Amino acid sequence: FVDQCLADSSFGPDLLPNLRRILVVGETLRPQTVALAKERFEGLVFINGYGPTESTDFISYVEIDEAMCADNKPLPIGHVKPHMDIYVLDPDTLEPMPAGESGELFIAGDTVATGYWGRPDLTEAAFHALPAELAAGRRNYRTGDEVTLDEDGMLWFHGRLDLQIKLHGFRIELGDIESALCASPLVYAACVLPVWRDGAIHHLTACVVPSDEVDVRGLKLTRQIKAQIRDMLPQYMMPRSFKYMDSLPLNQNGKADRKALATLIGV
Repeated sequence: FVDQCLADSSFGPDLLPNLRRILVVGETLRPQTVALAKERFEGLVFINGYGPTESTDFISYVEIDEAMCADNKPLPIGHVKPHMDIYVLDPDTLEPMPAGESGELFIAGDTVATGYWGRPDLTEAAFHALPAELAAGRRNYRTGDEVTLDEDGMLWFHGRLDLQIKLHGFRIELGDIESALCASPLVYAACVLPVWRDGAIHHLTACVVPSDEVDVRGLKLTRQIKAQIRDMLPQYMMPRSFKYMDSLPLNQNGKADRKALATLIGV
Protein backbone atom coordinates (compact mmCIF):
# COMPACT_ATOMS: atom_id res chain seq x y z
CA PHE A 1 0.00 0.00 0.00
CA VAL A 2 2.83 2.39 0.84
CA ASP A 3 4.55 1.52 -2.45
CA GLN A 4 1.34 2.31 -4.33
CA CYS A 5 1.06 5.66 -2.54
CA LEU A 6 4.69 6.54 -3.29
CA ALA A 7 4.17 5.72 -6.97
CA ASP A 8 2.08 8.92 -7.10
CA SER A 9 4.32 11.99 -7.09
CA SER A 10 1.61 13.95 -5.25
CA PHE A 11 2.07 11.71 -2.19
CA GLY A 12 4.20 14.17 -0.24
CA PRO A 13 4.17 16.98 2.33
CA ASP A 14 1.78 19.13 0.30
CA LEU A 15 -0.81 16.37 0.53
CA LEU A 16 0.02 15.24 4.09
CA PRO A 17 1.77 18.13 5.87
CA ASN A 18 1.40 16.52 9.32
CA LEU A 19 2.72 13.06 8.48
CA ARG A 20 5.46 12.24 10.98
CA ARG A 21 5.45 8.47 11.32
CA ILE A 22 4.72 5.38 9.22
CA LEU A 23 4.43 1.95 10.85
CA VAL A 24 4.10 -1.14 8.66
CA VAL A 25 3.62 -4.82 9.45
CA GLY A 26 2.56 -7.96 7.60
CA GLU A 27 4.76 -8.05 4.51
CA THR A 28 8.45 -7.81 3.71
CA LEU A 29 9.58 -4.18 3.78
CA ARG A 30 11.97 -3.07 1.04
CA PRO A 31 14.82 -0.61 1.74
CA GLN A 32 13.77 1.28 -1.40
CA THR A 33 10.34 1.96 0.11
CA VAL A 34 11.83 3.49 3.26
CA ALA A 35 14.40 5.53 1.34
CA LEU A 36 11.80 7.05 -0.98
CA ALA A 37 9.39 7.81 1.88
CA LYS A 38 12.14 9.56 3.86
CA GLU A 39 13.08 11.48 0.73
CA ARG A 40 9.50 12.72 0.35
CA PHE A 41 8.87 13.52 4.03
CA GLU A 42 11.68 15.26 5.88
CA GLY A 43 12.25 13.86 9.37
CA LEU A 44 9.90 10.90 8.80
CA VAL A 45 10.11 8.05 11.32
CA PHE A 46 9.61 4.71 9.53
CA ILE A 47 8.95 1.69 11.76
CA ASN A 48 9.00 -1.92 10.64
CA GLY A 49 7.06 -4.35 12.84
CA TYR A 50 6.17 -8.02 13.05
CA GLY A 51 3.09 -9.67 14.50
CA PRO A 52 1.08 -12.57 13.08
CA THR A 53 -2.71 -12.48 13.09
CA GLU A 54 -2.71 -15.30 15.64
CA SER A 55 -1.23 -12.90 18.20
CA THR A 56 -3.13 -9.78 19.24
CA ASP A 57 -0.03 -7.62 19.63
CA PHE A 58 3.21 -6.74 17.89
CA ILE A 59 5.99 -9.19 18.65
CA SER A 60 8.77 -6.82 17.64
CA TYR A 61 9.45 -3.51 15.94
CA VAL A 62 12.36 -1.28 14.97
CA GLU A 63 12.87 2.21 13.57
CA ILE A 64 14.55 1.87 10.18
CA ASP A 65 17.44 4.30 9.79
CA GLU A 66 19.50 5.39 6.80
CA ALA A 67 22.32 2.95 7.58
CA MET A 68 19.94 -0.03 7.38
CA CYS A 69 18.63 1.16 4.01
CA ALA A 70 22.12 1.84 2.65
CA ASP A 71 23.07 -1.84 3.03
CA ASN A 72 20.36 -2.72 0.49
CA LYS A 73 19.76 -5.96 2.41
CA PRO A 74 16.54 -7.35 3.88
CA LEU A 75 15.50 -5.11 6.75
CA PRO A 76 15.20 -6.37 10.34
CA ILE A 77 11.79 -6.86 11.94
CA GLY A 78 12.91 -5.50 15.29
CA HIS A 79 13.77 -6.10 18.90
CA VAL A 80 11.33 -8.34 20.75
CA LYS A 81 8.97 -6.45 23.05
CA PRO A 82 9.72 -6.94 26.77
CA HIS A 83 6.50 -8.80 27.62
CA MET A 84 6.79 -11.21 24.68
CA ASP A 85 8.30 -14.70 24.91
CA ILE A 86 9.69 -16.03 21.66
CA TYR A 87 11.72 -19.09 20.77
CA VAL A 88 13.77 -19.82 17.66
CA LEU A 89 13.81 -23.60 17.26
CA ASP A 90 15.01 -26.14 14.74
CA PRO A 91 11.79 -26.88 12.77
CA ASP A 92 12.52 -30.63 12.75
CA THR A 93 13.95 -31.35 16.20
CA LEU A 94 12.38 -28.37 18.07
CA GLU A 95 15.74 -27.77 19.73
CA PRO A 96 16.68 -24.12 20.48
CA MET A 97 18.93 -22.52 17.86
CA PRO A 98 22.02 -20.52 18.90
CA ALA A 99 21.99 -16.75 18.38
CA GLY A 100 22.76 -15.90 14.77
CA GLU A 101 21.44 -19.17 13.33
CA SER A 102 18.08 -19.40 11.58
CA GLY A 103 15.16 -21.45 12.81
CA GLU A 104 11.38 -21.41 13.15
CA LEU A 105 9.76 -18.74 15.32
CA PHE A 106 7.46 -19.81 18.17
CA ILE A 107 5.47 -17.38 20.35
CA ALA A 108 4.13 -18.00 23.86
CA GLY A 109 1.98 -15.90 26.18
CA ASP A 110 -1.37 -14.26 26.81
CA THR A 111 -1.44 -12.47 23.44
CA VAL A 112 -1.69 -15.76 21.55
CA ALA A 113 -5.15 -16.82 20.33
CA THR A 114 -6.75 -20.03 21.56
CA GLY A 115 -6.94 -21.55 18.08
CA TYR A 116 -8.70 -21.53 14.72
CA TRP A 117 -12.49 -21.48 14.77
CA GLY A 118 -13.94 -24.81 13.72
CA ARG A 119 -10.54 -26.28 12.77
CA PRO A 120 -9.28 -28.45 15.64
CA ASP A 121 -6.78 -30.11 13.29
CA LEU A 122 -5.06 -26.84 12.40
CA THR A 123 -5.30 -25.68 16.02
CA GLU A 124 -3.52 -28.76 17.30
CA ALA A 125 -0.73 -28.42 14.74
CA ALA A 126 -0.11 -24.70 15.15
CA PHE A 127 -1.12 -23.80 18.71
CA HIS A 128 0.21 -26.73 20.73
CA ALA A 129 3.57 -27.41 19.08
CA LEU A 130 5.97 -25.77 21.55
CA PRO A 131 7.75 -28.34 23.76
CA ALA A 132 6.07 -28.59 27.18
CA GLU A 133 9.16 -27.47 29.08
CA LEU A 134 9.19 -24.22 27.11
CA ALA A 135 5.43 -23.70 26.92
CA ALA A 136 5.06 -24.04 30.71
CA GLY A 137 1.28 -24.24 30.34
CA ARG A 138 1.01 -21.04 28.28
CA ARG A 139 -0.82 -20.63 24.98
CA ASN A 140 1.69 -20.85 22.17
CA TYR A 141 1.81 -20.57 18.40
CA ARG A 142 4.07 -22.05 15.75
CA THR A 143 4.43 -19.29 13.14
CA GLY A 144 5.97 -21.19 10.22
CA ASP A 145 8.28 -18.19 9.76
CA GLU A 146 12.02 -18.65 9.38
CA VAL A 147 13.91 -16.07 11.44
CA THR A 148 17.27 -15.32 13.00
CA LEU A 149 17.74 -13.77 16.42
CA ASP A 150 21.18 -12.16 16.39
CA GLU A 151 23.60 -11.45 19.23
CA ASP A 152 22.08 -7.99 19.72
CA GLY A 153 18.56 -9.38 20.14
CA MET A 154 17.41 -8.23 16.69
CA LEU A 155 15.01 -10.42 14.72
CA TRP A 156 15.50 -10.97 10.98
CA PHE A 157 12.81 -12.56 8.79
CA HIS A 158 13.93 -14.94 6.02
CA GLY A 159 10.63 -16.26 4.64
CA ARG A 160 8.12 -19.03 5.16
CA LEU A 161 9.00 -22.63 6.00
CA ASP A 162 5.67 -23.91 4.66
CA LEU A 163 3.55 -23.09 1.62
CA GLN A 164 1.91 -20.00 3.11
CA ILE A 165 2.83 -16.53 1.78
CA LYS A 166 1.62 -12.95 1.97
CA LEU A 167 0.93 -11.17 -1.34
CA HIS A 168 -0.51 -7.64 -1.53
CA GLY A 169 -1.77 -7.98 2.03
CA PHE A 170 -3.51 -11.34 1.47
CA ARG A 171 -2.46 -14.53 3.21
CA ILE A 172 -2.29 -17.27 0.58
CA GLU A 173 -1.78 -21.03 0.80
CA LEU A 174 0.03 -22.09 -2.36
CA GLY A 175 -1.41 -25.57 -1.88
CA ASP A 176 -4.94 -24.20 -2.33
CA ILE A 177 -3.99 -22.80 -5.74
CA GLU A 178 -2.29 -26.03 -6.76
CA SER A 179 -5.38 -28.02 -5.76
CA ALA A 180 -7.57 -25.76 -7.91
CA LEU A 181 -5.23 -26.13 -10.87
CA CYS A 182 -5.13 -29.91 -10.56
CA ALA A 183 -8.93 -29.98 -10.48
CA SER A 184 -8.87 -28.87 -14.11
CA PRO A 185 -9.00 -31.75 -16.61
CA LEU A 186 -6.39 -29.85 -18.61
CA VAL A 187 -3.80 -30.19 -15.83
CA TYR A 188 -1.90 -33.33 -14.83
CA ALA A 189 0.31 -31.72 -12.17
CA ALA A 190 1.02 -28.21 -10.92
CA CYS A 191 3.33 -26.34 -8.59
CA VAL A 192 2.96 -22.63 -7.75
CA LEU A 193 5.98 -20.49 -6.91
CA PRO A 194 6.28 -16.93 -5.60
CA VAL A 195 8.36 -14.60 -7.76
CA TRP A 196 10.50 -12.19 -5.72
CA ARG A 197 11.63 -8.74 -6.83
CA ASP A 198 13.60 -6.26 -4.71
CA GLY A 199 13.14 -8.34 -1.58
CA ALA A 200 9.35 -8.77 -1.82
CA ILE A 201 6.93 -11.19 -3.49
CA HIS A 202 5.85 -9.59 -6.77
CA HIS A 203 3.53 -12.22 -8.24
CA LEU A 204 2.86 -15.96 -8.57
CA THR A 205 3.93 -18.33 -11.32
CA ALA A 206 2.23 -21.66 -12.00
CA CYS A 207 4.39 -24.50 -13.33
CA VAL A 208 2.02 -26.87 -15.08
CA VAL A 209 2.30 -30.33 -16.60
CA PRO A 210 -0.66 -30.55 -19.04
CA SER A 211 -2.85 -33.62 -19.28
CA ASP A 212 -2.01 -36.15 -21.97
CA GLU A 213 -4.96 -35.15 -24.13
CA VAL A 214 -3.82 -31.52 -24.31
CA ASP A 215 -2.09 -30.75 -27.59
CA VAL A 216 -1.79 -26.97 -27.27
CA ARG A 217 0.25 -24.85 -24.89
CA GLY A 218 0.96 -21.20 -24.33
CA LEU A 219 -1.51 -18.37 -24.04
CA LYS A 220 -4.47 -20.34 -25.41
CA LEU A 221 -4.07 -23.11 -22.81
CA THR A 222 -3.55 -20.53 -20.05
CA ARG A 223 -6.84 -18.87 -20.92
CA GLN A 224 -8.64 -22.21 -20.89
CA ILE A 225 -7.23 -23.19 -17.50
CA LYS A 226 -8.01 -19.80 -15.96
CA ALA A 227 -11.59 -20.02 -17.23
CA GLN A 228 -12.02 -23.42 -15.59
CA ILE A 229 -10.66 -22.42 -12.17
CA ARG A 230 -11.94 -18.82 -12.02
CA ASP A 231 -14.87 -19.79 -9.80
CA MET A 232 -12.55 -21.68 -7.44
CA LEU A 233 -10.05 -18.91 -6.70
CA PRO A 234 -10.32 -15.21 -5.86
CA GLN A 235 -8.52 -12.99 -8.33
CA TYR A 236 -5.64 -12.20 -5.96
CA MET A 237 -4.76 -15.93 -5.87
CA MET A 238 -4.70 -16.38 -9.64
CA PRO A 239 -1.12 -16.92 -10.92
CA ARG A 240 0.04 -14.12 -13.19
CA SER A 241 2.19 -16.34 -15.40
CA PHE A 242 2.12 -19.99 -16.45
CA LYS A 243 5.10 -22.17 -17.35
CA TYR A 244 4.46 -25.45 -19.17
CA MET A 245 6.74 -28.47 -18.91
CA ASP A 246 6.75 -32.21 -19.49
CA SER A 247 7.38 -33.08 -15.82
CA LEU A 248 8.10 -31.50 -12.44
CA PRO A 249 11.39 -32.19 -10.61
CA LEU A 250 10.72 -34.32 -7.52
CA ASN A 251 12.48 -34.59 -4.17
CA GLN A 252 13.24 -37.79 -2.26
CA ASN A 253 9.71 -37.82 -0.84
CA GLY A 254 8.19 -37.81 -4.31
CA LYS A 255 6.90 -34.25 -3.98
CA ALA A 256 7.63 -31.32 -6.26
CA ASP A 257 11.14 -29.99 -5.58
CA ARG A 258 10.36 -26.28 -5.31
CA LYS A 259 13.96 -25.13 -5.06
CA ALA A 260 14.99 -27.11 -8.12
CA LEU A 261 11.94 -25.86 -9.98
CA ALA A 262 12.67 -22.24 -9.06
CA THR A 263 16.22 -22.64 -10.36
CA LEU A 264 14.96 -24.34 -13.52
CA ILE A 265 12.61 -21.50 -14.47
CA GLY A 266 14.79 -18.73 -13.08
CA VAL A 267 12.67 -17.23 -10.28
